[in-house]
Amino acid sequence: MEHNVRAEGAEATQAERVNRPVCVIDNDAGMAANLAGELRLHGFRTRHFTSLDLLINFLATGQAAALLIDATTLDDPTYPAVRDRLVATRTPIMVMDESDSMDHRLRAVSAGGTDFLQRPFSLAVLAHLLRSRLTVSSRPEGTTVLLIDTSGTLVQCAAMLQEAGQALHAVTDADAALQYLKSQRPGLLLVDGDSTHPTAGELLLALRQYPGAYGIPALVLTRGDKRRFDDLASAAGIEGVVGLPVASRDLLGIVGARMRRAASLQESWRYLARRDPVTGLASEGHFREELRQAVAIAREGAQRATLLHLEGHSGQEVSNRTMTLAVARVLQRHIPPPGLCAALSENAFAAIIYSRDETTLESIKRELVADLAAARPLAGRPCPPIDARIGTTLLGQGIGSVADALSRARESARIATGTADEVVQTARASADDSPAALDPAWQAELTSAVAEGRFRLVYQPIASLTGQPTALYEVFVRMLDAEQNDILPQEFLPAAKRLGFARHIDRWVVGRAMEVLQEQRHRREQPVLFIKLFPETVETPSFVAWLADRLRRMDVDPKRLVFQLTQRSAARQLTEARSLIRSLRELGCGLALEHYRMDGESEPLLGKLEADYVKLSAELSRGIMQDRALQQEVQSITGEARAHGARPIAALVQDAASLSSLWAAGVEYIQGYFMQEPVDVFGAEELQEHE
Repeated sequence: MEHNVRAEGAEATQAERVNRPVCVIDNDAGMAANLAGELRLHGFRTRHFTSLDLLINFLATGQAAALLIDATTLDDPTYPAVRDRLVATRTPIMVMDESDSMDHRLRAVSAGGTDFLQRPFSLAVLAHLLRSRLTVSSRPEGTTVLLIDTSGTLVQCAAMLQEAGQALHAVTDADAALQYLKSQRPGLLLVDGDSTHPTAGELLLALRQYPGAYGIPALVLTRGDKRRFDDLASAAGIEGVVGLPVASRDLLGIVGARMRRAASLQESWRYLARRDPVTGLASEGHFREELRQAVAIAREGAQRATLLHLEGHSGQEVSNRTMTLAVARVLQRHIPPPGLCAALSENAFAAIIYSRDETTLESIKRELVADLAAARPLAGRPCPPIDARIGTTLLGQGIGSVADALSRARESARIATGTADEVVQTARASADDSPAALDPAWQAELTSAVAEGRFRLVYQPIASLTGQPTALYEVFVRMLDAEQNDILPQEFLPAAKRLGFARHIDRWVVGRAMEVLQEQRHRREQPVLFIKLFPETVETPSFVAWLADRLRRMDVDPKRLVFQLTQRSAARQLTEARSLIRSLRELGCGLALEHYRMDGESEPLLGKLEADYVKLSAELSRGIMQDRALQQEVQSITGEARAHGARPIAALVQDAASLSSLWAAGVEYIQGYFMQEPVDVFGAEELQEHE
C-alpha cells in the first residue's frame, strides 16, 4: 500500500510539522474533544479520537504534529503499530497519566513516550512544550555547523555533511574560528581532535572564554585515543568525542542529535528563567524581581501599578495540584498584559496589574471570581468550583519593599468579606469571627481617617456617543494614610463595611461632591456627578433628610447629582430602594442602575425604579466585537432602557475599536480607562470658564 508519508527515518521540516494537527486520543470522547478544543484556542490544529483504529486510519493518509495519548490506551494491542509509525518520523508522543510514579513514567518511556504529563496539567505549559517540540524535533533549519580543521584531516567529514544538506562553515585556523563566532552563532562546533598547535583542548578553552561561545555544543573528531579528552570535557565544554573514520549516516545522526539537544536545552533555559514549569505562571523568583522594580518605580511616582493577592478555597475535596492549576489558568486568562502572575503557595497567588483604575480592577476581580466558580474542565478533566478571596494594594510611596507590598495585599485579602455588590470577594468569614478582632489595624486606621477626613475624590469622564454636550463624571474615593498616600477602595472598603463605616464614608463622599459642585459654579458647563451608594445607606432613612439639608444650605442644583445603585442591591433591597429613589426624585436628583445585565429581575426592576441611566455590566463591553450573543444582550438592554426612559452607558470600554459595535447596539454613553483613568481634576475642554 502506498502512503502519503515520508520514508522511515526521514525528518519533516519545521514548517511541515507546525502545520500538521496535534492528535489527541482518550477513551472518554468528551475529555478528548475538550482538550482538543482548548489546544485550538492556543493556535494549534487538532484532531481527537476515541480509538486507536480511528487514529491508524488517519495516519494512513496523513501525519500528526504530535500525539497526546491517555496512558490507559498504551495497553491496546494496536498501539505498537501507531508507536512504530510515529517513532520512525520523530513525531513527539506525549503520555497523559493520572499517576506520577516512576513505574508509570518508565512505562511511558517503554511505549516510546517523549514527554510525560501528569493530569491535571497546565494548558499554557503544554502549549509551550508542543511549540518547543515542533520547532526542534527536526534538524534546526538554518543552523550552521562551524567545522574547525587545523590539520586538514576533516575534509571528508565536511564533504559528507554538505552532501547531506547540512549548512556548514569550515575554517582552518583558530583566529578564523574566533572571528566567525564574533559575527555568527553556529549550532555546533566540530573540532579537529588531532591538531597539535593548538591542541583541540587549548582551542576550545580559548574559544569558551569568548561570551558568544556560551552554550554551543562541541564535538571532537579524532583518529587517536578518545580517552585523552576525558579531563577536558567539562572545562572545554566537549559534548562528545567521535572516532574516525565515521560513516556518513552515523555522523549525520550524531550532529543532528547534538544540535536538537542543544536547541531544546536553550529553549528550556529561557523558559525556566522566567516561568514555573508546572503552572506556566511567572516563576516566584522572576515575579519578586519584577515586583521589586515596580515598587521602586512606583515610589518615584513614575508608574501606576496595583498588587493583587488571591487565595483559593473549595468546598469539595480537591487535590492541591488541581487547585493550583485551576487558579493559574484563570489568572492567565484575565490578568491583562503586561501584568504578571505567580503562585506563592498551593492556594495563594499574586499578580502585578499595571492599572489603578477602579473600574478595571473591579471587572478583573468579578471575572476571576466568576470564572473560578464556574467549574470549567481543566485540560480535559473535571474541576470543582473554587471560592476566591481577593485583596489589592496600590503600589506607591507608602510601600518600601516587596515584603511590604505582599503583606499589605495579603492582609487586604484576609479581611475582605466579599459581597457581589462591591465585587471584592466570595469567601465569607465564619459566623463567630469578630470584625474588631479580625481587623484591629483597619479599625484604628478607618476611625482616624473618618475623624480627620483623610479621603479625596477622583473623577472619570462619561462620554457621549451621540454628541450630547453634558459633562458627566463618575466619582471614586481614595483613602489617605498618615503619609497622605492613596489607599484604593478595594483595600479599605471591605473592612469599612464590616466595621460599620460605610454610611460615614458615603456621607463624606456626597458632602465633598457637593462642595466640588459649589466650586464649579463659575464653569460654563457644570458637571453632573455619579456617586455610588452602599447598601447600608440605601436602608438608612435619615440619609434623605441629611441630603436635603445639605442641598439647601449649600445651594447646589440637585440635578447635578446622580446616585448609583447596583442591579443586585436594588433587587435585594427593593422596598428600601423604591423609598429612597422616590425621595431622591422629590429632591430633584437622578438615579443610575449599574452592573446591569439581562436576567429575570431586570425588566420589572427598571419599571419599578424609573432609572435615568442604566450602566451595563463591564463584562458586556469586553468581546462585543466578536461575540454575537453579547451584541444581542446589549441591544436588548438598550431597547429596554429606552422603553423606560433611561439612557444606556457602557462601562469599562477598553479600546476605541469597540465603539462602533457599542453605538450600533444602542449605547449612548461610554466610560473606560482607554479614555481616561480617574483623576482629581475635571477635563478642561468640557468645563470652560465664563469669559
